Amino acid sequence: MVLKKIIKSRKSYIWIPIILFVKLIVLYFFFSQIQNQSPDKLNGIVFISNDFSELIEPSNQLIKNGIYSLDDQSPPYAGRIPGYAFPYLLFRLLFSENISLQLLILTQIIFSSIAVFLLGLISEKISKKSLSFFISIIVFSFFPFFIKEDLYTMSTSFSISAFIVHLFFLEKFFNNESKKTLLISGLFLTWVVLLRPFTLLYIFPIIVYITYKNRRKLINIFKYNFIFLLPFIIFECFWIPRNYINTKKIIPLQDAYVPGQKFGYSSGCDIDCIAKFSVIEIRKLISSWGGNSIWYKPGSEMHWFLSYKPLDFKNHLFVKNNIFFEGFNKDSLINLKKDLQLSYNGELNYDERVKIDLEIVQKCKKFRAIYMKNKPLNYFFISHLNRIKNFLFVNPTQDWPGASFTENSIFYKLYKSISILIYLLTLFSIPIYGIILLKKKNIYGLICLSYACILIFIFGFLVELSSVLYFSTGLICGWICLVLIFKNILFKTK
Repeated sequence: MVLKKIIKSRKSYIWIPIILFVKLIVLYFFFSQIQNQSPDKLNGIVFISNDFSELIEPSNQLIKNGIYSLDDQSPPYAGRIPGYAFPYLLFRLLFSENISLQLLILTQIIFSSIAVFLLGLISEKISKKSLSFFISIIVFSFFPFFIKEDLYTMSTSFSISAFIVHLFFLEKFFNNESKKTLLISGLFLTWVVLLRPFTLLYIFPIIVYITYKNRRKLINIFKYNFIFLLPFIIFECFWIPRNYINTKKIIPLQDAYVPGQKFGYSSGCDIDCIAKFSVIEIRKLISSWGGNSIWYKPGSEMHWFLSYKPLDFKNHLFVKNNIFFEGFNKDSLINLKKDLQLSYNGELNYDERVKIDLEIVQKCKKFRAIYMKNKPLNYFFISHLNRIKNFLFVNPTQDWPGASFTENSIFYKLYKSISILIYLLTLFSIPIYGIILLKKKNIYGLICLSYACILIFIFGFLVELSSVLYFSTGLICGWICLVLIFKNILFKTK
């Protein structure tokens, strides 16, 4: 009888603790894997990520010295939008660094549990079937490929949870057109943008919808768009002046996105940085033929450039003969790799290393021009398809902690396989739903579809560096598409 009441209930105080309990069990499994593999990166329940110094340390400096910077000696920092700083700063005002970190991760886990519950409600609402609620809860409590991110000091977990809350209130707005729900939806989308700046383009589908919906009432177009954008406008009213006062530059997001910015080192990414401007130029070269520019993935072109061995292409299959032409051959890449390694040589003085970085930039531009001239179809079209493939059609569990797939236990293999299967199912739901949408018009589904397409466009055409984790919000959109597919094909609801 009690179980039946729980199943029928949609009370948050019942379901969120259940989801939280399940998540804690799953995350304990990942925690034990990390503990065995990388114990030095653990601090209590916190996994210290590579981005820790840029995401967390500026907040510590703000508390200690009153300046949002990377360390005591650095100038004011604008390399990352302080989206991740928001919850951490609240804790740091009251607690020590270590306690604040533990509370930050606990907050990620709890917020993620709330988001899973809301995703279940969204799925049930748009499908009109209670089964969708339970399946969504099970899938996103156990199997999303990004579930481990709840333990990491990275912006992934908060951005996914905030995005789901945005979708929850967006769906409410489509039904009741309440200004309050639109404002809350815009507030959480603003937070998503502050955590993942490339999601800024997400605001345009909503603006287009509001404008079209109120096309005969000009005052409503301005009113509803202003309400939706108000949280972002308020943030920019503080962030842009702060950056201009400290850097004399107009920086609306972060300094990596300043229009017309010239090549040079930036705060937090100087001459020893793994993402300095010469490395970025090599990524552009790799992307020109559709290569893989993820530096931490063994076998990728960028990994080869940044690893000290080998200097030849033995056991590396990524270089095809048809990318080379007169003036750009295998020796060109090998010498470019040698230059890059030399640029990190601390025995050289600073000016010598700067000169090498500038030479790398010029060589990359030259090689890209040669490739573009000889392979225009590949450069302007096929390379982008390859970049989309490298972005989406990968094993999303490849960075899960623990041994390699072949060395895992049967349980872990099965767990990974289910997660991969769900990822592929949601991924392919996006184009399938795009076809269904031609007949079954659904504005909520159209918005979710446009979000996913925006991500594919960004990382297929605009940004050279991509990781499947950047598609996390796209996976949520894929799940919405999958639910709507079942609604239109299997459930046959109107």
